[in-house]
Amino acid sequence: MGMVHLDNAITQHRRITFGETLSVVMSVGEGVPHPAGTIFLFKTAGTVGDELVWEETSAYLSRGRRNPDAEWPDTYERVAAGPVTWRLPANLGRKYGAVSGDINPIHLSAPTAKALGFKRQIAHGYWTMARSVAAIDNRLPSAVKVEASFRKPTFLPSTVAFGYQETATGSAFSLTKAGSDTIHLLGRTTNL
Repeated sequence: MGMVHLDNAITQHRRITFGETLSVVMSVGEGVPHPAGTIFLFKTAGTVGDELVWEETSAYLSRGRRNPDAEWPDTYERVAAGPVTWRLPANLGRKYGAVSGDINPIHLSAPTAKALGFKRQIAHGYWTMARSVAAIDNRLPSAVKVEASFRKPTFLPSTVAFGYQETATGSAFSLTKAGSDTIHLLGRTTNL
C-alpha cells in the first residue's frame, strides 16, 4: 500500500491468440537504493507451453529513508505534447481499480491519497501507459518492447496531452499536463 509505480517495461515476443493457455510466474527482487527510498522490481513471465511469449518488469518505489548517493537512470527521449488531449475524471482511479484489482488508496479519493502524502488522488501508472499504448497500437508490430517512466503524478481530475513520434527503432511517446511542461509519462517502443 502506498508504493509508487516508477517504471514499467513489457516485452511481447509475439501476440497471444484467443484460446491459448497462458501460464504466468511472478517474482520480486531485492530492494535497490533510490534517492527517495527503495525500489522493488516485480518481474512477470508469461509462457504458452515452453515458449516465453510475454514478460514484464515493474519498478515500485517504497518511499522512506533518503539515499542521496543513489541514482535512477533517465534514458527517455523527450517528446513534445501533441494536439490530442484526454480529460481524466475524478473517479478514474476507482473505475480502473474496480477493473484491475489495484485499489491502492493513492488512486481512490482525495482523503485516502492525502493520508499517503499526495494532495489528491492520482491516476494509475498502468492506466496512463495503457491509454498511451492504445493510441498507437495500430502502429506496433506483433513483437515489441514497450517501456514507460512515470515522472509526475497525474492528479485527478485533469486534462492531459499525448505526444508521439517515430524513431529509428520504434517510437517515443509522452503524456503531459495539458497547457503545461509538466511531464507525467515518457515512453518508448522498440520493434523486435
